[in-house]
Amino acid sequence: MKRLLFVVGALLAFPHTSYAVPQFHFVTESDPGGLNNMNLFSFDSRTDLINFNTASSAPLPGLAPAVSMSGMTYDGNQYHFVTESDPGGLNNMNLFSFNSLNDLINFNTASSAPLPGLAPAVSMSGMTYDGSRYHFITESDPGGLNNVNLFSFDSLTDLINFNTASSAPMSGLASGVSISGLTFDGSQYHIVTESDPGGLNNMNLLSFDSLTDLINLSPANSAPMPGLAPAVSMSGLMFVPDPLQVPEPATAAFFAVGLAGMMSLRRRKGKTANFGVGTRIGLSES
Repeated sequence: MKRLLFVVGALLAFPHTSYAVPQFHFVTESDPGGLNNMNLFSFDSRTDLINFNTASSAPLPGLAPAVSMSGMTYDGNQYHFVTESDPGGLNNMNLFSFNSLNDLINFNTASSAPLPGLAPAVSMSGMTYDGSRYHFITESDPGGLNNVNLFSFDSLTDLINFNTASSAPMSGLASGVSISGLTFDGSQYHIVTESDPGGLNNMNLLSFDSLTDLINLSPANSAPMPGLAPAVSMSGLMFVPDPLQVPEPATAAFFAVGLAGMMSLRRRKGKTANFGVGTRIGLSES
């Protein structure tokens, strides 16, 4: 009994410090494109994202002229983003993968792969991983209702090869409004929309409780965003879980010690301990 009390006391007394890290990120690109026209903005919460209350920002090296980012996501292992080159059409897309957010900022790729691409006048508007599948949204010109589709893939390899698990038409958006990012935060799917011709107050964040709600464009809530300067647009939206939400290794080790202590007590026969919460654990004497 004393051993068990010691173990429980040690677990309770062990300090566990958690520091919040930015969880929502988006990339902006400015016209007319080319190197040094991209920036990554990071936010501690959805509320901060809506209010453009940045936790940090960093310039990205940018892409070659006529190449732009179409979406990005974190899948629990790597960061990924897709690029598209003008004038569009097949074989104009590539997937880049990075081992860390710093690698993404510095464009230090772990791997890259060409994608089959999309039909002319069709482009990707965002991508995400929801713990089960990869999803991306496409939009076709000239915009308007019924020009948006959601494609789902069982693996990153399937996405690269465009081997779809499912696809569904989405309700679409009004003319002159497009999707600029898609992400899943563990409980909701979010998209950001932008309206032409750009500038302040032309952006909205729409949140959905399920993939079906996203497909039907049935938001649980929506919020206007301050928007970006003219000739600047969002190119990708991404949610990254806070890694410090998971117990630190030292804390996990203490829990393992606690489990070992309780298991050793169970090897004693003949007594019953009542811990005062309605649970009775059989003990035995050696």
